[in-house]
Amino acid sequence: MKFSRTAIAVATTAALLGGGVALPHSPATAATSQAFLSGLTWPVKQVTPGGTVEIAPQGSIPSNVRFEGSDDYLGYRFSTNPRTGVVTMHVAEDVIPNQRTQFMITGSDGVRARSFPIMIHVVDTIGEMAKKYPLSYYPAFTVEDSSDAVLSVAQLQGDFPEGTRFEVTAPDHFKVTAAANGDLSVTQLDPVKPGSKSAASVKVVYPDGSFRNVRADIYAYSKKSSESLGSGASIEDFFNNIYDNAFTPKWHDKTMSGSEQASTALADALPEGTTFKARPDLNPSIFRFIDVDVDEASGVVVVKPKRPLTAPWTFQIPVEVTTPDNLVGIGWATFTVTEDGKWNSEAFTVKSPAASATTTEIATAKPVGDFPEGTTFEINQTPPAGWQVKIDRHTGEINLTPPQRTRAGTTVTMPVTARFPDGSRTYLETNFTFTKPEVEQASVTTVRYPTARLLPGESVTVKPNNWPDGAVVSITNLVVRDLTFTADTSTGAITITAGKNADVAQIAANVVVTYKDGSQNTARLPIAIRSNTTTATQPSDAPGPGSPAPAPAPKPGTPSTANPAPAPAPAPTPGGTDKEGSSTGGIIAIVLGVLALLGAAGFAVTQMGSLPF
Repeated sequence: MKFSRTAIAVATTAALLGGGVALPHSPATAATSQAFLSGLTWPVKQVTPGGTVEIAPQGSIPSNVRFEGSDDYLGYRFSTNPRTGVVTMHVAEDVIPNQRTQFMITGSDGVRARSFPIMIHVVDTIGEMAKKYPLSYYPAFTVEDSSDAVLSVAQLQGDFPEGTRFEVTAPDHFKVTAAANGDLSVTQLDPVKPGSKSAASVKVVYPDGSFRNVRADIYAYSKKSSESLGSGASIEDFFNNIYDNAFTPKWHDKTMSGSEQASTALADALPEGTTFKARPDLNPSIFRFIDVDVDEASGVVVVKPKRPLTAPWTFQIPVEVTTPDNLVGIGWATFTVTEDGKWNSEAFTVKSPAASATTTEIATAKPVGDFPEGTTFEINQTPPAGWQVKIDRHTGEINLTPPQRTRAGTTVTMPVTARFPDGSRTYLETNFTFTKPEVEQASVTTVRYPTARLLPGESVTVKPNNWPDGAVVSITNLVVRDLTFTADTSTGAITITAGKNADVAQIAANVVVTYKDGSQNTARLPIAIRSNTTTATQPSDAPGPGSPAPAPAPKPGTPSTANPAPAPAPAPTPGGTDKEGSSTGGIIAIVLGVLALLGAAGFAVTQMGSLPF
């Protein structure tokens, strides 16, 4: 026995960046007809990480067609309207831009089926304005000994269309606001030491919905330091002096695998009491798909990819540093991916060993292998009626309870999905085999039926003795020489109905009994059909000993007739009667006829006392 489940085909490309195509699993379909649903297409759509997009089919859809799509996969939530074929796709925040992903959708009218690709393109922004109107900021310069409320302005460089918005994230120690023309007013909230360098982040949102993040650096200097340059210093010397003396903390460059955690420490010693904090606003795209932790006291930067990264690739984590004397600096911890990352489903091996139990026991199986914390397991197919299955979502242990009367040798394949923390998955199949109990019920239980006695045209119901709980008889309506059998399968009671023309006979039916543990044996059901004209004693359950003498042969010379007179009845056998209404020869003929009819029947009917059941 095997539980049916939708075949799943999973294929993912190695390239997740740079325009690679990932192919999530799709249901297998029936034979495809090229003519069926011809001309139906779904357009390629763009979506940003964290965004949602609807994709409607183009073409004619018959009213009897229903659609079924892929399920959630690797950060994509996928739903399909079964009637319209409209696909709704939500992309997780950590999906890396510049990735093209293909899903499958299947349309079927119940007879024919055809699959279609659904392609989406994950991009940084949707719209062309962000590319058409690149922007940047001149630095802002604050003076330590100035009394002005507004200490500096960071001017925007570049053109932008009307309706563009500017959303500012200010750093510690500063207030930063954006004017309608994009220029930034920078106000120092508390004193920072000359030589400090910080930065504000500005999200520029264009009218078409596209956007870009622009950094505006903020430098703090002192008039005294500028005066020290002397009267002959140029404006270039002035700015170079500020840039060269700006506090810029550094970290050791770090190489890493595209799926493993990595860390790096400060390259230079800093005073005790220095504090560190990540600045995701300065590089938000990186933080979408990389978890970052910066130790506040030591400055150690720890990164862990949310999904596999492809080599070679270099990225930087912005960190704001503040010393005890309020010297502020922005540093960048640099990581380089030198080895392609692997999905959890590629890096970890999970297997599901076969399990066995008797037909009266609960079968238990548990996956083996290495899998990361947070992996979950689920049954991906509803079992048939009667079978009970439970699974521990965290360990994957399966308990499978067979229904009553499961036959020894039954094999069940249970499909299981292992879902890993990174969104990837592995499909497992656990095989359960059910064996004979050590002591089968059939070997220790004997079901007996009393003799069913009836006249032609009558019905009689006989109930077995010693009927065990959970047993059934496998019976169908069966006609044997004008006899009809029906049964209550749960109680074993059998009703025999004789036709009006049923022959007088004594026979036995063999009834198959299936016990709770799935074992079987055969019970004997004696049947005695009496004559409507007979008032003599009831027949015994088995023919008596002895046999009648054969009829005498006709004398030579005596012509035979078409209907010779019957021979004289023989003397009755001990314990019998001569009023049974049938000769032994007639009984044998009846029994042989019954046996001939039963050769292709579900019951075995035997002459009483002559054949074992």
